[in-house]
Amino acid sequence: MILNLRGINLNPEAAPEDMVSLRMWIEGRTIVTARLRKVWAVEALRDSVAAGKPPQSVGRVLVELTQGLTNRIETVSLELEDQTDEFEVLALDRQFVAPENLGRTRQAVIKMRRFINPQREAVSALAALEDWILHEDDLAALRENANRTRRIVEELDATRDRLSAVQD
Repeated sequence: MILNLRGINLNPEAAPEDMVSLRMWIEGRTIVTARLRKVWAVEALRDSVAAGKPPQSVGRVLVELTQGLTNRIETVSLELEDQTDEFEVLALDRQFVAPENLGRTRQAVIKMRRFINPQREAVSALAALEDWILHEDDLAALRENANRTRRIVEELDATRDRLSAVQD
């Protein structure tokens, strides 16, 4: 299997919405990953292996990677929602909302959504592979990650709509 996932760009001097790509080739008990930039979910997995707590299966590796990626995506999504809340409060109080800040936030939301929706589809498809190398508990965890990613996409859609209303 070839799997391509995206993560929040937490590298120095990078915009979080400029997501980083993690490409994986998975076969049997082997996962080969490739990336151009640091992916923090991979680093966290590497740290747990170095601490003597490695995942016990390929399925567990996929679960931990998708959970790590989803946790970081969710954090940035919530920050964008908070910024939108602030813009709405300012607009409702008839205070000035800087167009460049509003535009930058809208752009971040649109970029994130463009990358995260295909990720939701990929994780959902992965969770549907019942006759593969994944155990039932791995599949359940992957389904939960797919559901969380779906909720993030829905929240980004709502945030985008709210930002449009503030801009109008």
